[in-house]
Parts: sequence; C-alpha cells; structure tokens
Amino acid sequence: MHLILPALLLATVAFVTSAAASPVERQVPDSVLLRLRDHDAALGEVAWRLATANAALCEDRIPATGAVLHARNQYSDAIAPQVERVYGFAGSIAIAAVVPGSQADRAGLLAGDTVLAVSGIVPPTADSDGEPDTRVRDEFETRLAGLPPAAAMAWQIQRRGQNLLLQLQPQPACRVRFELVPGQRLIARNTGELVQLSAGYLDLLDPGSVAAAVAHELAHSVLLHRSRLVAAGVAKGLLAEFGRNGRLNRQIEREADALSVHLLRNAGFDPDFAVQLWKRHGGRIAGGLFRSRTHDSPEERIRRIQAEIAAIPEAAPIPYAPDWLHRRHDPLR
Repeated sequence: MHLILPALLLATVAFVTSAAASPVERQVPDSVLLRLRDHDAALGEVAWRLATANAALCEDRIPATGAVLHARNQYSDAIAPQVERVYGFAGSIAIAAVVPGSQADRAGLLAGDTVLAVSGIVPPTADSDGEPDTRVRDEFETRLAGLPPAAAMAWQIQRRGQNLLLQLQPQPACRVRFELVPGQRLIARNTGELVQLSAGYLDLLDPGSVAAAVAHELAHSVLLHRSRLVAAGVAKGLLAEFGRNGRLNRQIEREADALSVHLLRNAGFDPDFAVQLWKRHGGRIAGGLFRSRTHDSPEERIRRIQAEIAAIPEAAPIPYAPDWLHRRHDPLR
C-alpha cells in the first residue's frame, strides 16, 4: 500500500506465513488489515499535504493525486480471499484510501476501486510465485511518476463489477516516495527518494508529531542529503558516529530539523509540532544511553528548532524558503 503521489507512496504490507502453519494459524484478523489501511490513509494524508505544499521548494516534481495505492501481491496467497474481501481487489492494483479534499477525492475515486489503467499505463500482472513483494506496485508507480506533474490523467477503474473512466487533474509534488513499514519497531529513514515510517511510529505518535516526523524526513530529500553524503564519502554503520563522519551526519540532521519547521508551516501545520515531537517522545525515539551520536540530544534539537521558528520573518509568505536553502548543492565539508 502506498501513499499518494501517483508513483511514489505505498505502504509495504507483506504477510509472510509459514508453510507448516495450519489454515487457522495462517489467517490474519480483519482488524489487522483495517488497521494497516488506516495507517496508510493517515500517512498518506500527511505526506500529500507536505509534498504538494512544498513543491516549489523541490527541484524535481511528480504528479500527486491523493490516491493511496496497493498491490494484490503485497499479500501472501494464504490470505488471498480475505485480502480480496476486505480491500476489494479485482486486479493487481487497487486504491487503499483516498485523501479527503485531494484531486482523487474530487475526481470521485474511492477506496476499493481496482485500477485498470491510468493515462494508458496498465498495471503489471501479478507474479504467480505466491510470495509477497512490492515489485508490481513499484513498477506501476514508477511509470506514473514519469507523467507530467500537472497534466490531466484518465483513470480507468472497476467498481463493483462496473468499469468507469474518471478524469483527474493532478497537483505537482516533491519527488519523494513515502512507505509504511509494518511492525512495532521504530523506523524513520530516508534513502533519497524513499521515506519509510513504521507502523510503530503511527501507534506511538500523536498526529502533530507524525507530521513533524514526516516533515523531517522530507527535508532530507529537499536538501539532497543522500547524494551529498555519498559525494562526501561519509561512511555508514559504526563508523558513521565518529570523526568527520559523525560531524557531517549531525550537520545534515540539524539542517533537516531546521527545514522541517518551514515545511510544516507551508503545509498549514503548526511549526511547533517539531518541538513537541522531541518534548513528548524524544526519550523514546532517541534511545537514551544508546542514542546514536549521529544525532544531537533531544534537548539540543529542541533548542535549535525553537531558534529556527523564532527566526521566521513575521510577514513570511507561504510557501516560504529560508535563505540558506540555496546552499543545498554545496559539498558537505
């Protein structure tokens, strides 16, 4: 299940079941599937708001629709009848949720619609190996991302056995993919064009803190941090915490915290959500004594974020980009 930019944003939900398990043991409660859908919808709405409201700050854009997509073969064949009943799959790709007020919502798309084609792009056929994976979803969304960011789209869907053709006018958004990761482990990371947030975060955080966490990860993409780290030869793993590696990793985290304030404000969120994230949840997220030294302490992050908020000009427009954003192409030193 992905998010909302018609080519970037699904939530990876792969139910892997043991071949030795009994039929009863292989079943997943409907409540689990519905909870995953709710998480996808919540993450999708926040990501859609942030990615579209801040499109002017991003150098590379894709068409955003507000349709949260997922693929049939993200789920094990062992629960195929249940998945089709709960989610309404009649093909390889379906809509998991629609962001209220989005372009997809205004066009009349609904959760449970099966996607037959979008502007002539037909979803790949699901493989038959029975193993859950995201290849079908990824390929489809990658092709959709190649469409012009503001060109009208024609969505061919199937709804309760009837084929419909709906016209949709997308909105440009930052080229970033948002993915929900199943499980309670706290995961928030950015690989450049992919932002991943775990279900554990959605369960732990209040809505404002979720927005702040997503804004922080989006800021890494806007600031081109992944490619700049690679160009600077910054090491990963244990070496990431020491010497020059640690200093540059802390630098990009400070930059992402600072920019997240502006991304939140541009999207109509309270910039103070970034402060509250660390006040309310910093101890749990940072890891206490085991905190990675690639990040400042929660107290230091709060201090820096508050200073960035205080520095926003009183009459700053929306969207607003801080003066220092133009340095995003500078090599990390």
